[in-house]
Amino acid sequence: MRRLLLASVFASGFAFALPAAAADTVIAPGAAPELTVYGGDFALVRESRSIKLADGENHLAFTGVSRMLQPETATIQVIANGPKTPDVKILDQTFAFNLLSQESLLEQAVGREVSIVTTNPASGRDTVERARVLSVQNGVVLEMGGKIHTGVPGRIVFDSLPGNLRPVPTLLMTASGPAGTDIPIELSYLTNGLGWKTDYVANYDSDASRLDLTAWATVTNNTGAEYKDAKLRLAAGDLNRVMPPPRPLPYARGQKMEMAMAAAPAQDSGVTQNSFEGLNIYAIPRAVTLLPGESKQLALMRATSLAAKREYLVQIGRAPSELQSRL
Repeated sequence: MRRLLLASVFASGFAFALPAAAADTVIAPGAAPELTVYGGDFALVRESRSIKLADGENHLAFTGVSRMLQPETATIQVIANGPKTPDVKILDQTFAFNLLSQESLLEQAVGREVSIVTTNPASGRDTVERARVLSVQNGVVLEMGGKIHTGVPGRIVFDSLPGNLRPVPTLLMTASGPAGTDIPIELSYLTNGLGWKTDYVANYDSDASRLDLTAWATVTNNTGAEYKDAKLRLAAGDLNRVMPPPRPLPYARGQKMEMAMAAAPAQDSGVTQNSFEGLNIYAIPRAVTLLPGESKQLALMRATSLAAKREYLVQIGRAPSELQSRL
């Protein structure tokens, strides 16, 4: 019996039910990923996951990854949990970013036959006819019953799901190694779509000549992935992005990190700072969840009651409208 993939086209959208790819072993995201976010919409992602291999070649599908992942930087490292580290070999890897949608299904069906299902409104009975998809440019063009039809007279039923379409961005790896045991690994990759910037808010009391200053780190996640309870580090400075990709920054575990606020009585936000090769790395002390399409503001520093004064500057040769005021 031939297996059909049912997909219905409606004026308001596209509905379908999808079976999982039987040949793939789905490796779901682990908890508490580690993120090092640089300026310029760029980040390093590290995740702890677990795999279990069978004999021979295994097709692993890592879901929950960034849609802007740089596939040439994706690696897995086996985490030793005993006297001998399992020998896992990665034979090839593919980044599947062609996502399943109404448009992509129809594009893949061009030149192929599909089934058109129409329902008799009086009897409720379905009629099935075969049709060939000729084009999907600016509308669907079908060859059905020896005639050319524009538009879809009913629901479209696809015979199968194209192998290169995925519901979500997926990193595919073919691996071999010891079978039958859970193997902890670390998946790491570089991605665009994750960046940060610093915003400052100042509240000036002119009567007391005092200034309260708050620094916020605004982190924006446009990767399409969810990073739940992440360990977040923010790197400030110029990063030399040349090939091969830059080595991951060390996380300085066990080192004392201090953030200095010169001559300012700052509240302790818990954010720590370390310098590495011209970069200032700020470690956020609490777990942070970054949802897709979200901008989150995190407190970096707050300094209160700073001594400040207002000055008026006049530059010769400028119009009076260009009079400047500064603190």
